[in-house]
Amino acid sequence: MRIPSNKIGELSKISQAVSRIEQKFEREPTHDELAEHLGVKVEDIKSANTAAIRQSSLDAPIGDEDDGTMYDVMTNPDAETTDALLTDKDSLKTELDRLLASLLTDREQEVLKRFFGIGFDYSLSLDDIAEDLGLTRERARQIKEGALKKLRANYGAMKLLQPYLI
Repeated sequence: MRIPSNKIGELSKISQAVSRIEQKFEREPTHDELAEHLGVKVEDIKSANTAAIRQSSLDAPIGDEDDGTMYDVMTNPDAETTDALLTDKDSLKTELDRLLASLLTDREQEVLKRFFGIGFDYSLSLDDIAEDLGLTRERARQIKEGALKKLRANYGAMKLLQPYLI
């Protein structure tokens, strides 16, 4: 785990202030003196000092023997996976499929999905789409353009995908 860069900057300023105050008064400064010198709150000084506590890696072995790592200890097998929301009915893919099915014909859906690589490992060219679907390149282009025109005309339906643009 790393210390955020803004905290590193704060720690650097505090360290420099500690050095200046130590040279001036020949003793270690208090949190109040540091806060006054830097023009910040005492809580900010304490928070930054807390962040300076030793960092450790989640992959570092625990103990002398190679019994496991911090990650093994911190993992909760009963917890829902972080990508569970991506597989729920509210996922982007489900919403996109629903939207396309409500506005486009099966052929239009297929051409757009292949052209943009939706549900495929990669996107296909119009030539490849035409060959796969037994169409001419020009007809595949016309279907793609017609489908996009329908989608643009149905702006209200497209709002269903707006939450995914964050």
